[in-house]
Amino acid sequence: VSSTVPAAPTGNATYSFCGVKTVADLQTAIATSGIKCYEAATGGTALLPTTPLVHGKVYYATQTVGACESTDRLMVTVSLSPAQPTPAVSQTVCSGATVGTALSPAPNVDPTATPPTDNGIRWYDATGAALTQASVLTLSGTYFVSYVDLANSCESPKTAVNVTVSTPAVLTTTDIPTGQAFCGTAKISDIKTVPDAASLKWYDSQNNVLNANSVLTSGINALSVTRVIGTCESAKLNTSVTVNDIPAAPTASPLDPFCGGQTVSDLTASGTTGTVKWYSDATTTTALQTTELLTTKTYYASQTVTGCESTRTGYAATVNTKPATPVVSSVVQP
Repeated sequence: VSSTVPAAPTGNATYSFCGVKTVADLQTAIATSGIKCYEAATGGTALLPTTPLVHGKVYYATQTVGACESTDRLMVTVSLSPAQPTPAVSQTVCSGATVGTALSPAPNVDPTATPPTDNGIRWYDATGAALTQASVLTLSGTYFVSYVDLANSCESPKTAVNVTVSTPAVLTTTDIPTGQAFCGTAKISDIKTVPDAASLKWYDSQNNVLNANSVLTSGINALSVTRVIGTCESAKLNTSVTVNDIPAAPTASPLDPFCGGQTVSDLTASGTTGTVKWYSDATTTTALQTTELLTTKTYYASQTVTGCESTRTGYAATVNTKPATPVVSSVVQP
């Protein structure tokens, strides 16, 4: 007994579907029974009915009558409405950001607007739970995005997106040493930091952003600082930096003459409230030892208050030679 090979099924060149569909939906759309679908015009293995359809893909259908399958195949193109979103498959966001402000494409669902706004973008977490535009992002992982055609409530297939949630570490006092003090004037760039200064963001006590050239004020400056990685910013570390005034130089005044054998410790500077240092000239950086013997010359004095040293004042010292000790002759009593 011979059987006639059936003809290829007849149907449309394009089949349009709403939302996520499978090969079984395409088979049913072509005919009620006997349809098999392939990915090639000849050969290959029939697709399982549970295989998801892909938007814009070409499929090839055969018809089976009894035990005989057609050799010719019907070529059809599948159109899924709406189209599946094609976002960047890897996205980095800042911890604490929301879906609506950090992910792309961004959802826009605002039921309080008049009229309500909705661009059809839908995001889901790794468990498949729907997210709103206000959902806060705290965990890295795989998220999914789809598009809903609001006219007919059709939802596209979901696209997987690898989301990295960046959380810059909060700075510590190891990164920004405490107790830093400066003399006269100082800028933000003068503050000693362990991390690269370019990765830090500074604020004053009023939360105004400061830059590297921002000048610190005299006295205690209350500041806060964050670590910035990309567009992500850590929580703030509060700190303070002190700018001390440079004291006035000692007051010029004449010195009483000295006798040979006197030392630097015998010098006295006028108009000082801080620690006095004596130098052999106006520019040398090394102070004299207090035990150094005085000679006739000009000595220079500075004063240091709260770690800040003044300019120097010259004092002319005159050292007289100490006279010899008198010699007492023996006296003969009469």
